[in-house]
Amino acid sequence: MHKKEAATAIGCRSGGIRIVLFLLGIPIFLFLLVLVVLWIPLPGLVSEPGSKERNLMAAISVGILGLGFLVALFAYLRKLLKIASHCMDEFFERKGLIVSKAYGYGRSFRGIIKGVPLEGLLLPSYYLQPWRLHVAMHKKVGFVGGISNRNPIMNRYCKPYHLEGSFSRYFTVSTEPEKMNQFLSDPGIEKAIHTMLTGHTKQDTWQLQFYENKIEFHSIQYVFYPAEMEISLDGFFSMLSTNT
Repeated sequence: MHKKEAATAIGCRSGGIRIVLFLLGIPIFLFLLVLVVLWIPLPGLVSEPGSKERNLMAAISVGILGLGFLVALFAYLRKLLKIASHCMDEFFERKGLIVSKAYGYGRSFRGIIKGVPLEGLLLPSYYLQPWRLHVAMHKKVGFVGGISNRNPIMNRYCKPYHLEGSFSRYFTVSTEPEKMNQFLSDPGIEKAIHTMLTGHTKQDTWQLQFYENKIEFHSIQYVFYPAEMEISLDGFFSMLSTNT
């Protein structure tokens, strides 16, 4: 399956390249402008190239245009963040969730699906920060544990152990490995987790955490594909139909 277009934000590949080109273009343009105003004979100007009047004109021109470029850059960055942060709004609303602003540039969502309360947070990439998605459903599990493609961070009572089967290559920790094994061996749960991994690469970090009465899904990605994340979240939401 071909990946659809990635959502662009400040820290994403396409957004970052545009900003770097923009920042490089500003000083080059201003430098050329100074050369033209200072040294090129211009029609309508009485002052000679290199004169005091030309120096003043160059300083004013650079100051005004430089300020204009900074304002344009700031507006462009705000537009990128706004577009990126809203890229999943339609999906959340289709699920009947309430979407609102979070931390000035992110999006929070909450609601009830199949009688189970859930809430989440989506933060778009900016500067060196990756995309971050956190979703939690309040569903009884009966044990504490975690599975991740990185060493998961859990409470001090969780012990690492090796999981057999299709999840054997991942890191797993739990307070009760037998209960967690039984939970993960359920065909519905196994299928849901594999669906949740759609679009995740080796460079990304994902983590599924289990608590007594809550399940959390954490995803960190440097390139974010909304269409594939919709599939991942559908996998997470499918856990609502499983018996635990």
